[in-house]
Amino acid sequence: MRKHYINREITTEKVSLVSESGLISMKTAEALTLAENDNLDLVCLSKLEGEPTCKIFDYKKFLFEEKKKNKLNKSKKLTLKEVKFSMKISSNDISYRLTRIENFLNDGSLVKLTITMKGRELNNKQEAKKLLETIMKNFKDIKVEKPPKSEGRNFTSTIKREL
Repeated sequence: MRKHYINREITTEKVSLVSESGLISMKTAEALTLAENDNLDLVCLSKLEGEPTCKIFDYKKFLFEEKKKNKLNKSKKLTLKEVKFSMKISSNDISYRLTRIENFLNDGSLVKLTITMKGRELNNKQEAKKLLETIMKNFKDIKVEKPPKSEGRNFTSTIKREL
């Protein structure tokens, strides 16, 4: 199932050809001869009203690279890693967990940050939110998938590395 019209399948009289200098309007027959002279294909990229936008390139190579890219994307499964904190955590433990989070983010995993509260700590949910925000400030170019949220005794947020 192809998405593009190629070569003789393009039946319009004129096409807009994408080139290094920009869009050029020309007859379809001229564009086909240009493509055939270079042993390439004339590929219709978008078929809107009027002239379709076309480009000259090797269509088989394009399909191969597209298939390869899709196969690579399917092989990369998104994993979720969870790192837990408590309200009474020491600075050494925080620094250790920050390096673990950095490793998980570099591997392309989603990281769920969880702060567990016990007893009287449940009254200070704002403190837990501040702790979570200070942890997230330690990382550059991250995307917050789920913002900080209170879930019973836990305060959670999910982050990942921004591409």
